[in-house]
Amino acid sequence: MIPLFLFIPLLVWTNNWDNGDERTLNFGDRDPDDDAVEFTGIGEAEITGDGYLVLTGDAPRYRVSDPKFENVNVTFSAKRIDEDRELSYQGFTVGARSQHYTDDTCLANTYYGRLTYDGRVSFEKELFHNEGTPALYPPTEEQKFIFEDGVPEDRWFDISFIVRTVDNGTAVLLQLYVDHEKVLEYKDTGDWNVVNAEEGICDDYPHNKIILSPGFTFIRNDGLGEAQYRGLTIEGLP
Repeated sequence: MIPLFLFIPLLVWTNNWDNGDERTLNFGDRDPDDDAVEFTGIGEAEITGDGYLVLTGDAPRYRVSDPKFENVNVTFSAKRIDEDRELSYQGFTVGARSQHYTDDTCLANTYYGRLTYDGRVSFEKELFHNEGTPALYPPTEEQKFIFEDGVPEDRWFDISFIVRTVDNGTAVLLQLYVDHEKVLEYKDTGDWNVVNAEEGICDDYPHNKIILSPGFTFIRNDGLGEAQYRGLTIEGLP
């Protein structure tokens, strides 16, 4: 179980998908009821007005650009409905401490927590756009499956992704919970490297850079017919 009593939120963003206002967001749209929300990527975000977000399309991205969080707990429920095509990385994915504003090579910094539809859980650290291979945990040869037959359709899952600076600012602890059980944990101490990226890229900041600065939060999915979400909350942690 998540020891919530240990965390006193410093700042909280909560969705307003239940405010009675139906609206649909396309690329570049801001939510007219919450200016902190921007939709990017390929697809649509339908907000039902009675508590649900419905993502459709090839690469939808629902981004909460403000406030910026460093230590954060992102919680939501999600349901797999159907896909238009099969991709190894599609599924319920959360990005935190992100600077993923554009396609600029040096503006990709993000920690990801993922429950992919093939049943795997994983973390990813991205530093560069289209350059090198993001750092993965577990590594490809040690993949961790929590659903051997893939994520079931038409069932709600509760997901929590926690990102916290620890060890006097020298490391970042990542934790992923599914249905209130911790399924994955990893500490990025600086030896979790992005590989095969050109030396000297991005003013020569190191490929093992620990992301310690605040950033925005977003949820993403890929290759969708449809996926449903409810209850998205972003809590800043001490």
